[in-house]
Amino acid sequence: MPDLIFTLTGSPDRGDAKMEGRPLLPAELFSVIDLDHTTDLLAYYRGRRAPGWMTGQSFDPLPVYRFVGRAGDLPKLSASDEDRRLADAAERHVFHVLTPHHPPHDYGPDIDWDANPVGDIEWPCGMHRLQYWDGAVTRCYSATGDERYAQLWVGLITDWIRKNPLTLERLSFPKSWDAIQVGIRAQRLAGNLPRYLNSPACTPEFLVELLTALYNHARRIEQMPYPRRDNFVMIETLGLASIAARS
Repeated sequence: MPDLIFTLTGSPDRGDAKMEGRPLLPAELFSVIDLDHTTDLLAYYRGRRAPGWMTGQSFDPLPVYRFVGRAGDLPKLSASDEDRRLADAAERHVFHVLTPHHPPHDYGPDIDWDANPVGDIEWPCGMHRLQYWDGAVTRCYSATGDERYAQLWVGLITDWIRKNPLTLERLSFPKSWDAIQVGIRAQRLAGNLPRYLNSPACTPEFLVELLTALYNHARRIEQMPYPRRDNFVMIETLGLASIAARS
């Protein structure tokens, strides 16, 4: 099914980016997996002991480390008062993206991930990197076991995935599939997933949707690597390695 394996050529940075085919959809995951057995797929992820889990992510206070064993046996994290404040704000769709440079913004019930409410190009970049709330939510869930945090993480990740399909228009900075956004987000999605695998909020359907998104992240990086030798290409490379090592 060649139409499921999109190809990218050129570069948005040079203005000659081209895309053929389309990204993988959840219903087509791996194409050989019978999606009637997604419950078995989730059971595998919950129960596997090897390869080891790589948890944590860069651009976050949590260190990146390897844990050998079931995801449910990962050591608990601690959560600060600031973590709880950021997580509770994210539950209301209020995001602190560039604090203290800008005040938080209330997105209301329907998040526009592309919005730039403060006129700073780094704001939508931060939203697409997920980095200003996902670590706080993950620490709160690990520390407390409160399922509302797991539901929050799953809900926001699902919302981002469904509103940000990989398209030619979204490959350019600061859109959601630009090089640095993809590299950072790939690390965070893969690094946080093990913390939620045993939550009822992590359903077989969500796991399929997230794994499909990670496949599209990996192929985006592999097909269209950043053309310059700077921090962007290093972040992309780390994102690709994170997907390979963690999922």
